[in-house]
Amino acid sequence: MGRKKANRGESLMTLYLKYRPTCLEDIVGNCSTVEALKSLSRMPLESLPHSYLFSGPTGCGKTTLARILAKNILQCSDFDFQELDVADFRGIETIRDIRRTMTLKPLKGKTRVWLLDECHKLTNDAQNAMLKALEDTPSHVYFILSTTEPNKLIPTIVNRCLRFQVHKLSRREMIKLLKRIAKLEYNSKIEIHLLSEIASTSEGSARKALTTLEKVMALNDPESMLKAIREEQFNENKSVIDLCRALYHPQANWENVRKVLLDLENEDHEKIRKAVLGYFANVLMSKHDMLAHLIIQLFKEPFYDSGFPGIVSACFEVFAQSKEVMKHDNSDVPY
Repeated sequence: MGRKKANRGESLMTLYLKYRPTCLEDIVGNCSTVEALKSLSRMPLESLPHSYLFSGPTGCGKTTLARILAKNILQCSDFDFQELDVADFRGIETIRDIRRTMTLKPLKGKTRVWLLDECHKLTNDAQNAMLKALEDTPSHVYFILSTTEPNKLIPTIVNRCLRFQVHKLSRREMIKLLKRIAKLEYNSKIEIHLLSEIASTSEGSARKALTTLEKVMALNDPESMLKAIREEQFNENKSVIDLCRALYHPQANWENVRKVLLDLENEDHEKIRKAVLGYFANVLMSKHDMLAHLIIQLFKEPFYDSGFPGIVSACFEVFAQSKEVMKHDNSDVPY
């Protein structure tokens, strides 16, 4: 099951970058979004919308699809494609710079495209300035916005864009992707239960799954591979496990919960919610436990609108109600 030797001249890069799709035909999953983009590709350039919004959880492929849209459909050259991580450039001056330069003609090709990743992190003033850019876009300029939290964008920006909802890969889609790349990259098969384990721990993120695959394929036997996969999962979820243990502690202390929440503030809130649900579902499957049931009830609905503040509120509600629940339940804390 050893790794095949790289061809001479083959660049050394991570699997995620090496196999990142560059055309719609290479995309796995998100069939409805892919079909919608293919429909756009059959339209004349001059009739295409000038503003697009990709939304979805972290690691689902929003940026990859946005780049394919820019390069293959909007016919933008590398010289005229600008990609900004809004986490680093979130103020109004960034948008003013774009508005000042967007009137310039393309250096090469027909269009100029700006991709604003994590655009929900723009300040309110910057979002209002961005709206002006979307309303007064020159004929050769296109904007692509990408976000994990569209609820944080002002409604007028959302309404100006053609929207695409991007989803994480299903378990079946992930296993299919992993099998194909394992065969191409390592010229070998990997046992299906290991692929299934990677698919489960990756939570629908191709980037995370391929990073794990790359690590375990350096090992020689299935038992070592399985151990490495599970260690990777534990390390990834350690802060969430710490949160679950803080919430479930017999003498729950809000200060302890608050400290753990500070470490999770920039994490994907849906990922946190699902990890909490999984943890306490396992508790309930092992025994009758009213506190675990309360936590599941408070975390069962997505926090799309409230985001991280919604998680903080749910945690505080657990803290507020836990003493009353514990009076009627004598379950032992399992961990």
